[in-house]
Amino acid sequence: MGGEDDFPEDDAASRRREEGCRREEAIRGLLKRHDDKRLSIGAVDEIAQELGVSRSTMYRLITAYRAKGTVSSVEPRALGRRKDTLVLDAKREKLIAATIHEIYLKPERPTMTYLIEQVRARCAQKGLPLPDRRSIKARVDRIDRRTVALKRKDLKGVKATKAVPGQYVASRPLEVVQIDHTEVDVFLVDETTRETIKKRPWLTLAIDVFTRMVVGFHLSMDKPSRVSLGLCMLNAVYDKSAWLKERKIDASWPAAGLPESVHADNGADFRSRAFAWACREEGVKLIFRPPGAPHYGGHIERLIGTMMGRVHFYPGSTFANLIARQGNNPGRFAAMTFREFECALGWEIAGRYNEEIHSALLRPPSLYGANMRLRWRCACPKTEWRFGFRSCPTHIVRSGRTGSGSMIFPIGRMRSLARLDARKASFSSNSIHEMFHEYSFNIPTVAF
Repeated sequence: MGGEDDFPEDDAASRRREEGCRREEAIRGLLKRHDDKRLSIGAVDEIAQELGVSRSTMYRLITAYRAKGTVSSVEPRALGRRKDTLVLDAKREKLIAATIHEIYLKPERPTMTYLIEQVRARCAQKGLPLPDRRSIKARVDRIDRRTVALKRKDLKGVKATKAVPGQYVASRPLEVVQIDHTEVDVFLVDETTRETIKKRPWLTLAIDVFTRMVVGFHLSMDKPSRVSLGLCMLNAVYDKSAWLKERKIDASWPAAGLPESVHADNGADFRSRAFAWACREEGVKLIFRPPGAPHYGGHIERLIGTMMGRVHFYPGSTFANLIARQGNNPGRFAAMTFREFECALGWEIAGRYNEEIHSALLRPPSLYGANMRLRWRCACPKTEWRFGFRSCPTHIVRSGRTGSGSMIFPIGRMRSLARLDARKASFSSNSIHEMFHEYSFNIPTVAF
């Protein structure tokens, strides 16, 4: 870049590299001329004189080159002590090691300064020269970091040094679907009054680990519950052509079918008996992350980060933190209604995310998923109507006409409410009843 070296070296290192190249060429030529057979003393002495080294050094260089065959194997050694060379006498080494284990590696977690003071005090007591602080710190740094964290009961250090899996692997479409919730970084406005809604919406996302395709989502003004989870699963399982058409989203979303397993965190909604029974009835296995280990859900966490990054371009965005917000009140700039934001999210997922080239797949998730689905048959629920009610069997969402708020009632009570107040009760697009009609399957009529 502009004629500069990618790995700048000092003058001494550069000279050693040049001398190594000169030695490598001479030794390679010598071995080639003798066809890797036994070398004569005269031939070795000739090359040794040319390189300015002794006969014994020349034999050592030839042995090293035959073993590795690299320039670095015949480079001159750097002057001075080798790295990690210990120069203190045995008594001080033993005293420092004992002090580290007796004082530093304790749950009280004493500081490095206190350790240095104790080492020097013990050396002075025994009439030994005082070691430099860098020498003491070097002995501490030689100890395995995880061992230090465990001995000192440093939970943060233990977590930082714990080995994590390189990647969560799936071998076929819908083998593993990761699902999670997040509060969206945006404020919305009421459809009727155009006033800013004080609370932010919640988004539930589901992603297929193998194809990296977003298979479903659900947007709600309520906090995460088994209702939002069940509606997200409905969106993920069934064909979404009618859903896209009803919202006038000009994009395809070829994701449908029951997942073999659902990978989630330990939230109460995922642990609920209703959701567990719905999955068990349809043969879907539930896999839970270890508590306090978000990296086990890396695919869904990265998806949430990507989607929130795009939301930050919408009016009313709260951005990622207070620094990015720069003291502005995001509620003042809110302009999108719930319905408009839901359509925008649908386009971000079906029209952009699923169609953009994924860095791990080197192709769009939708294309990769479509090709792989030809090889694998993805199952659908045995009974469509019952599947939805298994996910949330005792509650249903009732919203006002403005769609700005919703309440959750038991289904039994909803039947009586609907009979007594049929004129006032209306079901939004987030209710279970209307949600079913947005998908491409026939549903028996049910009177509330």
